[in-house]
Amino acid sequence: MDPIGRHLSQQAARPHGLVGRVLGRIWIQETARVNDAAVDLVAAAPGERILEIGFGPGRTLSRLAATGANVIGVEISPTMLPAAARRCPPLPAAARRCPPLPA
Repeated sequence: MDPIGRHLSQQAARPHGLVGRVLGRIWIQETARVNDAAVDLVAAAPGERILEIGFGPGRTLSRLAATGANVIGVEISPTMLPAAARRCPPLPAAARRCPPLPA
């Protein structure tokens, strides 16, 4: 794999820095339709507990929280947390950074 492809692959796995923030914005647009369909299928009700793993920039996390469900999220990338916090103000109570997991 060429160096640019390798860098983008690493960014997709663990977004960080400027490129990670840009990828987060792109992902919102690219995954919106699928994530909206998933939120509709989940049909979360107030008080239900939902775990979102890898919430990225927080668009889907925010939509789930808006249903009144008790949403918990984990994210491996500290770069994604500020973007998610802007979309989902209760984020500090609802989401945490996941420590690195063993491969």
